[in-house]
Amino acid sequence: MRLDKSGSYHTEEILYSASLTAGTTSEDIFNSRSNFVEIK
Repeated sequence: MRLDKSGSYHTEEILYSASLTAGTTSEDIFNSRSNFVEIK
């Protein structure tokens, strides 16, 4: 949950979370997310 400046709470959902073993280039991140979507 997150509290904004007005004092209201907001929930945030995590769409995707995974460890990157190959690296952290934009291509590595894209491929990791792409593989996840294809599996689901």
